Amino acid sequence: MIGHRVMIIVFKASLIGILSLLTCVMVQEILYGKEMMPLSRDRILDSLISLVLAHITK
Repeated sequence: MIGHRVMIIVFKASLIGILSLLTCVMVQEILYGKEMMPLSRDRILDSLISLVLAHITK
């Protein structure tokens, strides 16, 4: 039972990560956000990691 809950949490966290990266790419590349407010790869990854960790520790 605990293993099943862990799998669900990991799945949700990975889904959040994928959607966050997809949104970032869409804003930066498709909507030309790169010219207005460029984001570094480190900043994006740090934000994503903190988002996933906050979701896991809930």
